[in-house]
Amino acid sequence: MRRRLPALLPPHEYSILAVLVFLAVALAASSTRTTMDTPRLAVLALVAKASRPFAALERWRELGRENELLRRANAQLVLENALLAEARAENERLRNLLGFSSQLPLEFVPARVIGTSTQGSVQAVILDVGNNRGLRKNMPVVCAEGLVGKLYVVGSDHALAQLLIDRNARVSARVQRSRVTGIVRSLQANRLLLEQVPKRADVQVGDVVVTSGLTPMFPPGLKIGTVTDVSEQNPGLFMSISIVPAADFGRLEEVLVVRGWSSQPARGQP
Repeated sequence: MRRRLPALLPPHEYSILAVLVFLAVALAASSTRTTMDTPRLAVLALVAKASRPFAALERWRELGRENELLRRANAQLVLENALLAEARAENERLRNLLGFSSQLPLEFVPARVIGTSTQGSVQAVILDVGNNRGLRKNMPVVCAEGLVGKLYVVGSDHALAQLLIDRNARVSARVQRSRVTGIVRSLQANRLLLEQVPKRADVQVGDVVVTSGLTPMFPPGLKIGTVTDVSEQNPGLFMSISIVPAADFGRLEEVLVVRGWSSQPARGQP
């Protein structure tokens, strides 16, 4: 459908303009320079003035085309910048993972997080690798910041990783500074609890908690989190110790699955 241009002159003025153009052409063709200069110049000036809206209309159309080209170029640049920023962020994450994996004498399988699980009430993420890469249930899953969890279900080309913050997850842990041991479990959303630590044990706010290696499921030394609160006020023999996880479970995109480590826990141990 053709686009209608806005009217720049009333209809009757177009007739006047046509008459003026006709007179200008007639004067230019029939008059001599010596006898008709003044009236001819006046008519030509009037014609030039009357034609200005048409020139403005053409300029408006040209600006419209230029603006459309600029809008398209700007949209293209915005898209390219977004893609470059995403690529830089991904490269940074992968470099961190590579640096983390090179520090440990373990075999890792890289995986991408492609979704979250809705299976039952287990808090888990879906990975894009499975037993086609030699993965099996209970293999540890880590990221550059620390322990993420373990494989819960393994399919042919994907797997579910149970997160450390799942309410049923349990990990044997150790305070890195004082070597005090306990069991880590989920306390609430994005918070963990270090349990079975006797009162007056040497645990302080800021202490780093790592996997203890006392069970064969998780290698020792994987960072679990940092102590944020220590209390001996609760009833019983043990302290209440809160931990903030090292991994940001809401921002997981790439992880590593630890392969070649025993995935069979000892009977009765987490």
